[in-house]
Amino acid sequence: MPTKVIFDIETVGLNWDSLSEDTRAYLLKYAETEQEVEKTKSHLPLWAPTSKAVVIGLLNPATHRAMILSEGPPQQTPADGQRGEIFVSHFRGDEAAILRKFWQLIPNYNHYITFNGKGFDCPFIMLRSLILGITPTRSLDTRRYSIYPHCDLLEVLTFFGASRKFTLQFWCQTLGIEDPKAKFGDGSRVQEAYQDGRIGDLIDYNLADLLATARLYQLVNEHLLSIWDKK
Repeated sequence: MPTKVIFDIETVGLNWDSLSEDTRAYLLKYAETEQEVEKTKSHLPLWAPTSKAVVIGLLNPATHRAMILSEGPPQQTPADGQRGEIFVSHFRGDEAAILRKFWQLIPNYNHYITFNGKGFDCPFIMLRSLILGITPTRSLDTRRYSIYPHCDLLEVLTFFGASRKFTLQFWCQTLGIEDPKAKFGDGSRVQEAYQDGRIGDLIDYNLADLLATARLYQLVNEHLLSIWDKK
């Protein structure tokens, strides 16, 4: 019986001025206007060499238990407890610590579910681990046209690139799932919240995405995936 986990990450860009002059010049090579310069800077959280993971959330949909790994002093780790329908445990440390904890946990699952995990979360985690000198405990599968061991719902809902991509928020609104962005806004607000020291808001944001992904997977699994393996 497959042991499933849903995971999602929140990332923030490094300080622009902390990047080397060569790196800044390379990133701005094709930016010809001030608007293009600002757009490039806003994309720093999307690239592993210019950003870092600050929250990694894992949710077991069978047990309704979640583990939130977040940046911060270990002595300020939030208390574990019930959050609505799920029980949430916490781990806090620097980025290297939360990545090591992720690699400690992920081998316990043989089927993992994401939304755009093949295009973003998995490569990001692997590359940040490389940059920090951390050896993964397994390969996070990013192969196209497969749903085992990694089911990326974005790929499933585009039929592996045959149709248009829509956001998690779009699919939640379409399918009557509670909008995970309703309280916090979209991912562009993550950088602002981090700079303001609102890690608690980022944890809430991550939990909302985990729950939305779990509910979306339940519907997709019931109505689409359940017939894919049938001859």
